Amino acid sequence: MARITNAMLRIRETGQAIKADCFGNNASIECPGCHNYPILLVALPNQRGCSVQNPAVCRSCGCRVAFAEIPNGEQIAVLDLLLID
Repeated sequence: MARITNAMLRIRETGQAIKADCFGNNASIECPGCHNYPILLVALPNQRGCSVQNPAVCRSCGCRVAFAEIPNGEQIAVLDLLLID
């Protein structure tokens, strides 16, 4: 299991840092689309936000976000996110 406690999250395409609260394998981020709603991502297989096939979705604007890649069994300091069209 990846540990993303206190990790910095950023958008891979732009390098923009995202406001986030990361603990264990969970990350709550400010929606990069509307900046008005939190989005929960879970760094476990088949969970919301774990991959492009299982994106996390903003309940306000519909922005879809996923981890770019999740290294297995590591403490992660910086983690990239993908915005999904």
